[in-house]
Amino acid sequence: MKRIKILFVIILLFGALAGGGALYLNHYVQTPEFKERVLERVREAVGTDVAIDELDVALLSGVTLHGLTIANPRGFEGDFFTAEEVILRHRLWPLLRRRIEIDRLVIKRPTLRLIQGSNDVWNYEKLGNRTTRRTSSSRTIAYEPTPEGMILDITLSNISASDGEVFLLSDGHPLARVEGMDVTASLDMAEGNLNGHGTVNAESINLRDALFIREATAPLSISSEKVTLDPLTGALAGGRLSGDVIFILRPSFAYAMNLQVEKARVDALLEQAHAKPVINGRLRATTTLRGTGGLPTMKGEGRIRIANGKLAEMPLQRILATLFQAPRLRQIAFDECVVVFSLANSVMRTPVVRLTSPEVRVTGQGTVSLARRTLNHRMTLALKKDLLAAIPRHMLAAFREREDGYLALDFRVWGPYDAPKTDIQRRLVTGTAKQFLEKGLKKLFGKRSPPR
Repeated sequence: MKRIKILFVIILLFGALAGGGALYLNHYVQTPEFKERVLERVREAVGTDVAIDELDVALLSGVTLHGLTIANPRGFEGDFFTAEEVILRHRLWPLLRRRIEIDRLVIKRPTLRLIQGSNDVWNYEKLGNRTTRRTSSSRTIAYEPTPEGMILDITLSNISASDGEVFLLSDGHPLARVEGMDVTASLDMAEGNLNGHGTVNAESINLRDALFIREATAPLSISSEKVTLDPLTGALAGGRLSGDVIFILRPSFAYAMNLQVEKARVDALLEQAHAKPVINGRLRATTTLRGTGGLPTMKGEGRIRIANGKLAEMPLQRILATLFQAPRLRQIAFDECVVVFSLANSVMRTPVVRLTSPEVRVTGQGTVSLARRTLNHRMTLALKKDLLAAIPRHMLAAFREREDGYLALDFRVWGPYDAPKTDIQRRLVTGTAKQFLEKGLKKLFGKRSPPR
């Protein structure tokens, strides 16, 4: 009995010591000194400055960060990541086995900025590298990556991010902006290899201030090499968008996307891109794009079809309506308009351009410089004969009659999108001169007596 009492006293003693130690540790982790030591370790790990407005630590359950800011690495302006609040709930005992197990990670209002510099290096690629940064106390700190032997296995069972934003910029120019993003996911990292899955929802995706996808959603797959959104679905200008997007992280950043659009309103797309809605109709498109940064790096191909639409007051239409004295050319209702394209070096090649309507048919091919906003096409315009009823008869010599009954004219169009040039007038004058010459020769030689 005495031994039992002694054992009971020893257990109470160790319990008191453990409790006292826990209380002391719990008090210590609330101090400014502990906060600064944590920040120093994080700075060493990521290789850049990290700031927290407020840190709340519960030793046995988790951490809450308020006002988290991770600065961009040297060579990039601004912040890499910010969050209004980060809540982390962990298990303590797995740390003894060199493993971090996090039951819940909640990130409120995060903002992530992915920036590609002029040397084609992305800001996230420089995180963890040796660098220096001037702190608020004007003290220069050298940061080095955490040694490989210090890497722990990590399990995050439940990650949620709400009301987030993501920015992609290349050499100062915006590539994409995601707003109102919610993410749920789980991640596991073992021996430096990352794997995870989840779901992403976004209120809007803005691509180069020209294409706006609404209510986007996609399953999310994450690895150390890439992030995949497949299948991606969303709303686009009154139609639907679907496809997949892959962001390749290693060995260097790249992206690839396969997208399909059904029944989008062309006039709404143009208005969103701040362009004059000179064409309407319902769009069906397929495109494949890949690149490593901005427009100069993009390559791809695709096909666009617009059904049951109308062309109205395009610059070339106004020129044709005036030259041919055919006001109906200012408003052309068409059955379909088809463009097949490929993209490389900021130039879109269009081997197929075709517009079909009861009165007007247009075919052609050429190139469009997206950087210079210019075009250069060889085209054929075919018109119903009654559209040319008011044109002077001598000008009809520039046209040729086709088997389908249309009168056709070949021409070139080039120059800026909004003020293109055309050689139609020259071709009409040339055709007229040719007709007068032929008539003159007939008269001249027609009056000669046949040789004896």
